[in-house]
Amino acid sequence: MEPRRRATLSNGKAQWRTVEEEAAARQRVVEEHGKVWRGVLPVLVRKLGRVPDPRNPRSI
Repeated sequence: MEPRRRATLSNGKAQWRTVEEEAAARQRVVEEHGKVWRGVLPVLVRKLGRVPDPRNPRSI
């Protein structure tokens, strides 16, 4: 009687097969993050500009 064969997981930690695939995937992720930040950052800076400054300039 033979034990049933099980599908084995790969022993690697990365999902990419080559260094070039990994570099391309990481580059795509960075580009997408850049697009998101370019859309969010101007709005965020405007909102933060409305926060009053709690410092007292005469106390220095």
